[in-house]
Amino acid sequence: MRVAAGSVMKAALGGFELERTTIHRPDGTVEEKVRYAPPDGRVGLEILGRRFRDRGWARERVEVTGADGGPIHIQHATIAELAERLHAELTGGDDGDVVEVEVVVDDEE
Repeated sequence: MRVAAGSVMKAALGGFELERTTIHRPDGTVEEKVRYAPPDGRVGLEILGRRFRDRGWARERVEVTGADGGPIHIQHATIAELAERLHAELTGGDDGDVVEVEVVVDDEE
């Protein structure tokens, strides 16, 4: 069991050697390239979730549905359409008091 735990910790922490390549160039130089594993935060979170369930680290499955358990309705709209809907909602749909104006700035003052 300790071997499995060690492997899980290695995956969580990363930094272990994945691949080592030695390149011998025609001019006689030798270059060695080493590729290391990055840390895997998902593994670390899983370890914390299993180790500290009583402290709120456990993940819970959440399902999001639409009305009556059906699919969620997605509606695409432009900013202008959203602004019109917001205006209608805030004003009750009555545009009777809306007046279009033009602002003129007098530079002589």
